[in-house]
Amino acid sequence: MEDNKSDSQKQQNSNDDWFEKYNITLTTLQQEYLLYINTLKDVDEKANKYLIVVSIFIAGFFSVVSSALINGLRFHINPLDFTSLLSIIFIITGALTALFASIVINNLLNSLSFESRRIFDLESKLNETSEENSLYYKKCLINSFQEAINFIEDSIEKKQQKLSSVPKEIRLFIGFAVLSCIFLFIIKMIESV
Repeated sequence: MEDNKSDSQKQQNSNDDWFEKYNITLTTLQQEYLLYINTLKDVDEKANKYLIVVSIFIAGFFSVVSSALINGLRFHINPLDFTSLLSIIFIITGALTALFASIVINNLLNSLSFESRRIFDLESKLNETSEENSLYYKKCLINSFQEAINFIEDSIEKKQQKLSSVPKEIRLFIGFAVLSCIFLFIIKMIESV
């Protein structure tokens, strides 16, 4: 009889130990889940800031290009004079500016879209596992949190991969935009002389 009590006590201690381990694991996973959600929000904020910077430069570029400066462009090929050469270079740098602007915007917009994964419906899971003990339910919660964390981690990685090339592309976009504006100003200065 004492052996039965001892076995019963060991079983109870083992259950208590598992119960405590599940509680610790569940708390840790909840915190990790929230951390990943915040990281995902941070990546989205970074993409939004890049988008704002690009929008400002696009607006500035088009306001300069659409101004009276564009009237100085000339395309006399025979004979090719300096203003015509600069006009052709301006068109090329303007096209490269537009190309890199579209690449940047495309990467930024692609990084903002992602699929989300939620934890299962807790009420339905409670009803589904009502015959089971609480350890089984906690195990289901742990699995759900881990699946959601893994999914969010993959989404963050994909977003960051799309954003990794954006700073270089923004520099190229801004560089070609500035070059285009410089060529346009030079053409206008030559024409005013």
